Amino acid sequence: MIRFLLLFWCYLSAYPYIGVDLLDQSARCVREKSHAFQEEFQDKIDRFIELAHAERFEEAFSEWCSIGSSSLTLFTQLKNDFIESGKFLIKSQVVIQGFKLKRFVEKGLYTRKLRQTVRALAMQAEKLTPYERYITKNMLLDMRRHDRELDYLYQFPMNNFEQKFGAKASKLEGPLKVFSANILCFPGHTPYYYGGISPWEERLEKIAKKILDSKAHLVCLQELWDPIASRKLRALLEKEYHVMLYDIGNRFCHLDISKTGTSSGLFIASKLPIEDVRFISFPDEMATNRMNRGALIATCGGIPFISTHLTYGFTKERLNQRMRQIKTCTALLQEKKWGFLVGDLNINAFTPEFEKSGIGKDYDIPYLSGHKGITLENSTATNYYVDLVHTPHAQQPSVMASEELIDYCICLKGSKLQAKSERHPLYWFDEHPLSDHHALITTIERL
Repeated sequence: MIRFLLLFWCYLSAYPYIGVDLLDQSARCVREKSHAFQEEFQDKIDRFIELAHAERFEEAFSEWCSIGSSSLTLFTQLKNDFIESGKFLIKSQVVIQGFKLKRFVEKGLYTRKLRQTVRALAMQAEKLTPYERYITKNMLLDMRRHDRELDYLYQFPMNNFEQKFGAKASKLEGPLKVFSANILCFPGHTPYYYGGISPWEERLEKIAKKILDSKAHLVCLQELWDPIASRKLRALLEKEYHVMLYDIGNRFCHLDISKTGTSSGLFIASKLPIEDVRFISFPDEMATNRMNRGALIATCGGIPFISTHLTYGFTKERLNQRMRQIKTCTALLQEKKWGFLVGDLNINAFTPEFEKSGIGKDYDIPYLSGHKGITLENSTATNYYVDLVHTPHAQQPSVMASEELIDYCICLKGSKLQAKSERHPLYWFDEHPLSDHHALITTIERL
């Protein structure tokens, strides 16, 4: 029956195939995309400078993050063209344009006018938020002869995440309710490449409605890689949520593009005060895939928690990375002596990796109770959609669902906390998905 539903839905949905629907089909397309980016890039730099001089700082730094997002989108698309395309002329044009774009971006980020603007921002540090100071600091460190500006900037606090306050915070009465999900918000069309899911612009309002309908006190999301998506989601949630943390560990803050990468992709929204916030980067992530994954540790409703998204992949190197990352998270919670861990751990339940990770030993996981394996009823993620878009149209009806259980909201053993998680569907096979992961809604009570 499930196979029939998948076949039927596949025919109805006309799902795209990367090979012809999303890749550039000629060398000319690659060149045109490169030239369009260059025009947009220069316009955004000019806009950042204009806004900074007008002291419209929030808009200016939002524009700066969008520069990083645009660059990431294009270079990712070129990388996918090179890997996926079977046409030699396209591959060679990608190499040529990639080299030209790197030179163009480097030149555009080191203009005298931009450097002067960054120095001026540093000397206005008292008017900037801690996050804006952090971005300015990193831009200064990529420049020379900046000691006076840095000395002044270092007099003020900095955060490697953006923090916004909205409605008045409430006080926790009763259990803490947590909404957690990986919502796959890469820039542009790249969600198709990595999850088989449509661009976030087509999904985000529906996801926000599910969050609001859940009445959760705390929202912990993963894969908001696009800073524009983070700001859009903030606007959709700000009437109900007092605190929002996003752009956590942002790496779009450099002039030196060799240091540039994504943020952690984590996003936090809360109706309760969030206190003692720290973000700790996993040291090996930037070196391997330029994603600044890490652990955000904080307190909500008086309860310590860690929100994270561990690395993905099945090579020996990635498996070892995940082992180090989960041990880091557990050690941080053990320092607090209690609390909970929430996020996409990319560690599949009921597998040798799960046993080796120590999750079952260190955490209480009631969600797994009574289950001996992964089923359609308890899985939290699927590879079905990404398999579809990497399969030619004629063969898509034969693609079968491959399910995983890799998302968790779990309490450290000995915490005197009890967590009950329920799956909240974000995809099903007879309608267009909101993500390739389901959400978890977890109720956490003190014993």
